[in-house]
Amino acid sequence: MRERRQTTIVRLFALLSMVLVIPLLTVRAEAESPLKFGVHQQVRAGETKQTALNRLEALAGRRMAAVRQFYEWDSAFPTAFENNLKGSGRTLVMSVKSRRTGGSVLQWSAIASAQPGSTLYTQMVSWARRIRTYGAPVYVTFNHEPEAPASRQMGNASQYVAAWRKWVTIFRQQGATNVKFMWIMTDQSFWLAPSDFRAASHWYPGDSWVDGIAGDAYNWYRCRPGINNAWKSLQQIIDPQRTFGLSHPNEELWLTEYGSTEDPADAARKAQWYRDARALFKTPTFSVFDGVIQFEPNWDFAACVWPPDSSAASATAWHDWAQDPFYGGPGG
Repeated sequence: MRERRQTTIVRLFALLSMVLVIPLLTVRAEAESPLKFGVHQQVRAGETKQTALNRLEALAGRRMAAVRQFYEWDSAFPTAFENNLKGSGRTLVMSVKSRRTGGSVLQWSAIASAQPGSTLYTQMVSWARRIRTYGAPVYVTFNHEPEAPASRQMGNASQYVAAWRKWVTIFRQQGATNVKFMWIMTDQSFWLAPSDFRAASHWYPGDSWVDGIAGDAYNWYRCRPGINNAWKSLQQIIDPQRTFGLSHPNEELWLTEYGSTEDPADAARKAQWYRDARALFKTPTFSVFDGVIQFEPNWDFAACVWPPDSSAASATAWHDWAQDPFYGGPGG
């Protein structure tokens, strides 16, 4: 696990260095960027995973540094899509759910107790070997958002931690040294009191089992029926995660999902949300973050408009964010 960047000065130095090599900027942006800028693409009608990614990269005017993808327990890997990510230098951030494609759930207690020769153990070995053979650096998550309702059938916090550690142990035994283990929670989990079973602290596997701490952060506002949240900046949403990360200073800190809905009463409000978020990670307090991934979901309520191009103003603001050299963009 690498040490977290300590000061904004280091980032500014990196930025100045990039300015001096403008002819190489487009090719080398991802490698030199202080903070990885990425997406999860929603496959719209008529699209494939690749053309959906191409659409978002065209909107951004650049290649993404990181791409987040989701897999079931029995998903194929790698496919042509992942191999293209590797060949083009994009970093894969992958989540493997303890659920089969048919919908059946795997219990964390069974995963934690799986022994060599058993079906579950063999399947974990298969994941480790396939990702090892993939060869490129990759962030791997076992069952993101374990405290959320979608994971409730799989077990409790102690069972999850035991299953996570079994997963990591097998990867290490199989020599998957290209892997960093990203622990992903909802933004709410970092807000909750320790007395709440959903609080992040109950689900943390421990520093020796984790390489990155991540949150999925959303400004829902009033887009869910019957739920009227205040409009929240990204700073308000992720500050508890940042505080949690300060207690684990050797782990990377990521937003593996972020998004804001539109405000129907203010067409410019989401665009300003993006501009504020762009400025946020340049501040000393939030310079501890290592990556941010815009999420285009294929779920939730029709009134929740997460894509960055939900309006012309939002599209422009997100494009400008992606273009910023601080985030690996070509500038302009």
